[in-house]
Amino acid sequence: MKRILAIIALALCVAAPALAAPLPDTLRSAGVTQAEWDAVQAEVARTAQRLAVSQRTLAAAAERLGLTLARAGRRVSAGEILAAIDGQAERIRDLEQRLSRLERDEAPEIAALVSRARAAIAEGDLDAADAVLEQAQAQRAERNARLSVQLEQGLLEEASIIASRGEVAMLRANYLAAAGLFAEAAAKAPEGAPERWRYRSENANALMRRGEIFGEPGPLRDAARVYREQVLPLVPQDRAAGDWADAQNNLGATLSALGALGEQAAARDAIAAFRAALEVYTRESSPTKWALVQSNLAGALMVLGALGDERAARDAVAALRAALEVRTRAASAADWAVAQNNLGIALGLLGAAGDRQARRDSIAAFRAALEVHAHAAPELRTSTQNGLAMALLSRAEAERDLSLVHEAIDLLRANLSLYTRGREMSWAQTQTTLGVALSMLGARGDGAAQRDAVAAFRAALEVYTLAETPYPWASTQFGLALTLSESARRGDRSHLQAALSAARSALSGFEQVGDAFNVDQARRLIANLEAL
Repeated sequence: MKRILAIIALALCVAAPALAAPLPDTLRSAGVTQAEWDAVQAEVARTAQRLAVSQRTLAAAAERLGLTLARAGRRVSAGEILAAIDGQAERIRDLEQRLSRLERDEAPEIAALVSRARAAIAEGDLDAADAVLEQAQAQRAERNARLSVQLEQGLLEEASIIASRGEVAMLRANYLAAAGLFAEAAAKAPEGAPERWRYRSENANALMRRGEIFGEPGPLRDAARVYREQVLPLVPQDRAAGDWADAQNNLGATLSALGALGEQAAARDAIAAFRAALEVYTRESSPTKWALVQSNLAGALMVLGALGDERAARDAVAALRAALEVRTRAASAADWAVAQNNLGIALGLLGAAGDRQARRDSIAAFRAALEVHAHAAPELRTSTQNGLAMALLSRAEAERDLSLVHEAIDLLRANLSLYTRGREMSWAQTQTTLGVALSMLGARGDGAAQRDAVAAFRAALEVYTLAETPYPWASTQFGLALTLSESARRGDRSHLQAALSAARSALSGFEQVGDAFNVDQARRLIANLEAL
């Protein structure tokens, strides 16, 4: 069970979260409730007021993200929409500033079109805004052809209009279209213009967002290629150290996301990129960015730690403790709680490797995070409680303390009661962890707990699929196989074929993501079952 605990733990890293309005039918069909939608609208109102942006624009962007996910056949999580709200608001603010400059265009007809686009955006009509900006782009392109004397400035303005369309596409959650528009803007910007680097960076960021949200490795690989081949060459370290370090950090975040999808080589490259950024960002010169990169570095190290690399897990703990020297509770309780949560996960990886003190420290870190997250959004609270349950199970297994198992089960069942709908990834993750906990009781002769464990694993597999979520699917199949094998080992062969089927499924999933360690574990389990 240690491998299952370590694999599940990786998914628990927390990132910061995202007018009552009617719930769109498409979102309702995708499983979002009116209460969840009201929470999204309330957060939209608070964020719009805090960042001084149009509430209607922000509400439209939030709705468009949900609709895009739903139309792609994705299960829509209100927490995912909430987590995107701050970034969308900042993008709206940047877009507003860009359009404000474009309104001063020397061509009155273009300035008028930009004003119309601003008005449409302020009303939340993103489609109309894009259509008007497309007209402005066409008029600017036509005017540039006539005004060759002012070509360079005109090209910069045309690139800015194209980039504005990219920003609108991001707000519409059309990330691939946005990537194409930012690439077009970069190509339009004159050689040597700083805008070219910024637009290349936005191109990569749009690809990364697509890959991150949809769990697609292709766009993440494309984003990494753009950072390496098109962004970093434009900002050499010796001439633009800060921009170079920003690009290395963003490259690291992209590669880390790939690593979390099972590409170990990408995780190692992410670590190298974050460490390169730390050559520029020091605690003395840039404490905030230094702490951010240390936290990001820890995330990449934990990918390897979850696969059995104890040195990587120890380095992750060290990086998070370093970040906590800056991210104090007094400075920002929210950032401090996130760091404590992730520290709990990293320490849990060491605990699974046999470090008794790390197991105890992991529990303490999660309890510290809960001091803040107990009053935060449900997504944060349940994630931290899941992490605490994992830590309790790790210690229970090592110390044979069934009271810790029962405490973990109580936490997990409390989490399941907090979900307003039953078929989402967080719900499935909790079911898998509950299956692990119950199987620990089943291994000690509790037949009812063993049956409940099988039911929990199978419930999670109603959500996880090999095609969409190969890693958690394989991990859950492995847990199911281990649980079913207990009966077979005790002489009850009625579950042997089901155990073999689950073990073979786990093997196929681990092979698909290239997890050599767990491929070996699955093969060993299959051999043991075939020998019964």
